Amino acid sequence: MDSPISADSMLAEIQMESLQNLLTAIRHETSPLGTHISTLDESTRAGLMLPNFSRGDVIEVQGPAASGKTHLLYSMLMTCILPSEFMDIKLGGWGKAAVLLDTDDSFDISRFHQLLASRVCNILDTPISPSYVGSSSPAEDLAMQCLQNLHIFRPTSSLQLAATISYLSEYHLTHPALQSREIGFVAVDSLSSFYWNDRFAVEQLRANNGSGARSPNPLHHVLAALQRLRTSHGAVILLTNWGLNPLTPTRAGEPVSPFYRQHLYPFPIPTDSSQSTRHSPILNHAAFLGQRQSVSLDWTMPSADQPLPLTAHITLRPLFIQPFPSDITLRDAKQEEGSRRAILMKSGVQGLVRIPGKTAIGDLSVYITDLDILVSQSGDNSED
Repeated sequence: MDSPISADSMLAEIQMESLQNLLTAIRHETSPLGTHISTLDESTRAGLMLPNFSRGDVIEVQGPAASGKTHLLYSMLMTCILPSEFMDIKLGGWGKAAVLLDTDDSFDISRFHQLLASRVCNILDTPISPSYVGSSSPAEDLAMQCLQNLHIFRPTSSLQLAATISYLSEYHLTHPALQSREIGFVAVDSLSSFYWNDRFAVEQLRANNGSGARSPNPLHHVLAALQRLRTSHGAVILLTNWGLNPLTPTRAGEPVSPFYRQHLYPFPIPTDSSQSTRHSPILNHAAFLGQRQSVSLDWTMPSADQPLPLTAHITLRPLFIQPFPSDITLRDAKQEEGSRRAILMKSGVQGLVRIPGKTAIGDLSVYITDLDILVSQSGDNSED
């Protein structure tokens, strides 16, 4: 006869979690944040993506140098730290704190403040002063106040990055300016900063321990720390990533794919199961968008213990404008200058949005000006 089940054994089978994790899970289900980038949020409502970007979502932004990754990050940071309204005017912000892990040491606070003040002035329909720093206008004062919600760390290695992320929970509890604020957004710019150092270290360990030995990759600790923070605080996480290795055609004559291979390990890998054979050349953007619905995407994990799920992958790539021919005259070049500038502003930076489990690919355009960052559906030059 089987012995009766004890109360202790029954209790041991009940999963336990902290109250903070429970509240975070409830907020995740009931209070989606949304990006306030209409291209992304409208796509989610149309069924291409999840129902708005929610708390705990993880977004990867990949692209080559000067493709707009950091400026798209700036746009998301501004959305997080701006209040939802000011002087009875809706600003569309989250009113939350943001944490930036600036591993590239490239964050330009003056540029960010300029863009932030300009966005507020545009929404409030007030002119921005030529020397916005130190100005006493309500819009520019609000921009300065919002900067108090931005917390910047600059780790110099993957292990420092993992330790900093692990420390954020305590920092949230003890930092006076952050105790009363919810952390709504955490960004790492860039997740590839220590790629070559980590790769060299892992290869050295393998050489010393034997080719068959498995060496831990420091990036695993970073992703595990992000997952713990994601679970406990429910922040939206954005990771910028280099575009190092473009997908190349497998056969001669095949068109070029706009996507990149994933060089980071361990990390979710969006792979094109069609081997890029159905992509049109990136220069022919309209043709690419017309054919992309037939592209099948597989999202694979490099290992079973990959700790961080990915909600969306955005590939950024500047659209190419043919250079002037070598025999063009100065007069003709000046005549074409205006039209070329208009083409560049109209095309901006191409963004392709892929979602795990979805075969369709969303598209957006990012336009970067001196005083604004505009994100819109490709072909629509309206401001968001």
